[in-house]
Amino acid sequence: MSDWVEILRHTIGADQYGHIRHDRNYFITGEGGKDWLACVGLVSAGYMTSRKGNAATGGDDIFFATRAGREFVQLNNEPAPEPRKRTKADEWRDRDGCESFGEFLTNGRLPVFEQRQAYGNAPRDRYGYEYRMYRYEAYPYDYRRDVEGEWCGTKKEAKASYKAALKERQRASA
Repeated sequence: MSDWVEILRHTIGADQYGHIRHDRNYFITGEGGKDWLACVGLVSAGYMTSRKGNAATGGDDIFFATRAGREFVQLNNEPAPEPRKRTKADEWRDRDGCESFGEFLTNGRLPVFEQRQAYGNAPRDRYGYEYRMYRYEAYPYDYRRDVEGEWCGTKKEAKASYKAALKERQRASA
């Protein structure tokens, strides 16, 4: 019985859930083939019809699904799995804009680094750089800083300071 369903699915181009992937209606097999007896059984049950083969099929018989065969496939489908939950990445791919994924997630307010020279921040007490990370507010106040980290000796420390300030901002606004 399961062979019948598989053969009929293949004949009409359906997957295991009954979705038609390739619109077709034929199955070619010969008397020596492993599926020939099952196809003959389907013909006798009224789910298929057959024609004798020709030179194009190499002499093998051609079997076609009937309306009853298509209905048999629809009745014996596996239940389709639940569609997966849409993610932010799926929404971003569907957008028609030219923004990066980071801009999409932050609504155009990506954090940026700022640097300044500071004495004693390099080997042998020379001038080195300090870094700070910040983010602007949303339009129309996009000239004001929304979240700002502390001045730090490395970009890694500046990023950690920014993340701490961002968490504090989110906690305060919640």
